[in-house]
Amino acid sequence: MHPSWPEEFSLWYEKHLPPKAGGGLNDWLLIAARRLRREIEDRDLVKEILGPISESCGRLKPVEINRQVDTAFDTVPTDTGPKFHPNDVALQNHVLSTHPHLSLQGLCDLSPWHPESRKPATELIIDSLFPGNPFLCAGWSKYQFATQTREQWRGKLARI
Repeated sequence: MHPSWPEEFSLWYEKHLPPKAGGGLNDWLLIAARRLRREIEDRDLVKEILGPISESCGRLKPVEINRQVDTAFDTVPTDTGPKFHPNDVALQNHVLSTHPHLSLQGLCDLSPWHPESRKPATELIIDSLFPGNPFLCAGWSKYQFATQTREQWRGKLARI
């Protein structure tokens, strides 16, 4: 730990010490660079912080540090906050109370297909999702597939 390191990074570093060279150091450097990027906008400063850490692990290759820091700065961060909006129970209750069909039973009642019928509803569902005669791509596997119009697929999709 170093006194000039950002506090959040210092706390993370204490729990995630870097591996020795050959043990995943490059992956660790990328994760560390992404963590530092949250608090430091200057990529050269991040490289200065990571250089001595890399050297203490038995390896100092500036090209590797540069590559990982550049990747961290040039990619869009994926962990920048919550993935979903917070749960608003009051809003949910309001919507459900003003729209009684928004229950499982209500949605089932609105559906043109009913699960208890036990008959395949592939054609009905495809027609509902893709009205008209659009091109559809369907396949048996990721290597065996075809693209045809809806009418060309009619009667065949339940077998895929």
